[in-house]
Amino acid sequence: MFLGGRRHTQYANDGDNGNFSGSVDNLTKKLSADLRKQIRLLHNYPFLSQQWFGMLDNLHHITNVAKMEEQQPNRRSSQQEAGSLWDREEFTVRIMIEELKLNLCLRMLAEYKEIRRHEGKFHQLITTKSREYNWQPDSVLQSMTLFEQNMGTLLACCFNSVETFQTLDLGVFTQHCSDVLSHANDEQTLKTLSPDTICTLQETLVIQYLQCLGTHLESLDEDAVVGMLAQHGTIAHIINTIFENHTLLGPVLSQRGCHFLSSVMDADSFSANSRQLIPESYLNERLVAFKELLLKDYVNDFSARKQVQHLLDYVSKLERQGLRAAEVGSPRPSANVATDARSAARFAPIGNSSSRPARGSGGGGNPGNISVNNSNGEAPLASPSSPTTVRAKLNRFMNRYF
Repeated sequence: MFLGGRRHTQYANDGDNGNFSGSVDNLTKKLSADLRKQIRLLHNYPFLSQQWFGMLDNLHHITNVAKMEEQQPNRRSSQQEAGSLWDREEFTVRIMIEELKLNLCLRMLAEYKEIRRHEGKFHQLITTKSREYNWQPDSVLQSMTLFEQNMGTLLACCFNSVETFQTLDLGVFTQHCSDVLSHANDEQTLKTLSPDTICTLQETLVIQYLQCLGTHLESLDEDAVVGMLAQHGTIAHIINTIFENHTLLGPVLSQRGCHFLSSVMDADSFSANSRQLIPESYLNERLVAFKELLLKDYVNDFSARKQVQHLLDYVSKLERQGLRAAEVGSPRPSANVATDARSAARFAPIGNSSSRPARGSGGGGNPGNISVNNSNGEAPLASPSSPTTVRAKLNRFMNRYF
């Protein structure tokens, strides 16, 4: 479906009938109204309820429209020419934002993946619903997979626009991406997926999501985003995913992950937070290995090199420090870097080790601000060794960010 804009002006100039422009404009309005009606039908119904199954047809229709808009000729150049989303022919993304469905869809997808991570309860739920509706368990499972594929693809189309991230709950977003990657790493999920579906499931789509976040990082609150990436261990998870599965992912997805890493390393706050973002030395060793595994083609290609320049600079710095590349196939020291004791100590707020930064509010131009957790209104810092060090680090932090 292609809606309005420059296209109908061209048709009006080419046509001999003066009413042609009006008919195209009317068609555009009708199609846009139909799309808005379909998007309004998206709700967070109880999982596997009759309303939930009924929503799948609407979701499939919306996703198809978004994919066709994504494939429009010269879409990338029109994005650069137009000032904002409302100046471009991206009606699906625009209506998703206007109808407040973006964060709803993200939460629905995050909740779905959380259910799937609990294998016992998940299969029990499928059995129960199959008996309730008198369906075959495979039919229920197929519907769930279609939900993940359609919802994931719809969000992927939306994340190409910076306006999406400016209204997105970035706390939910970063936690979802981290949880998906962490579980995929621990359970070796990518090795079990079918080649026909691997590119449409969250285990690979979140890499594309993160690349989009990196592309738009300069237009967001970098300090807040970097803080959330550190909080959820996102950088460590994507390093492990790429290093352990680069053959399965293929060059395109692996390079997308490298583009994201390079964008984060370009952020002003990366140097000050590098130990929180990359808390273990083995992660740096894996990054050094990227140079030979994934970045060889970039070294002598200046135009392509710009996409990963900051990652290459970081790897060169590690090499100058004498760090050697990790061997392909070498195991991780810890099954889950997010639960490593030393990492947890760095992220723990002063005076309240159990509290966590609140998720972003999801609105306005400053999404996902990190919350203040302790009684004195002080921002969370790494646990130091003495009260004097606490005060010194706190003062440096406050002077830098406030």
